[in-house]
Amino acid sequence: MKKIMLLMVCLAVALVSCKPKVKVIEITGDAKNKVLAYSEAVTDGIMKGYNEMDHKTYSKDFDEKMKNALPEKVFNQKIKQIKDKIGEYKSRKVTKVQKQNQYTVVYYKTQFKDEKDVKMKVVFQKYGTKMLVSGHWLNSPKLRGEKKSKNKENKKDKKN
Repeated sequence: MKKIMLLMVCLAVALVSCKPKVKVIEITGDAKNKVLAYSEAVTDGIMKGYNEMDHKTYSKDFDEKMKNALPEKVFNQKIKQIKDKIGEYKSRKVTKVQKQNQYTVVYYKTQFKDEKDVKMKVVFQKYGTKMLVSGHWLNSPKLRGEKKSKNKENKKDKKN
């Protein structure tokens, strides 16, 4: 788990360190639809690769930095660790789309077999005429290693 968090932190630092100040612009309407026209197919591939443990499918639309940061051996280890915590991917819903400097970021609320509220972020950057993935994050209490609070457990016990 610490390795997953370290990888996520390294990728985040790489993104943040590119520019000292991030200019965030919400993307809506037709512009949002144009982003989703390419991002949804790419995200489908990422999540298909995740479920099937298929590195080639998962990383097909990654930029070179992402491909180098996640070779197949590391991918297999990380995805197994994540699946052990939250299970197979089930579905997603776009929550917002933003432009952050040279990046286009799509945020999702996703559902996995063993956790229903996992936040996902997919970051795209333009290379020539192609939009490639420069970052992919999953975030949830189980992935962070958080345990249920005693209050929630007590409420469940009282209901039973």
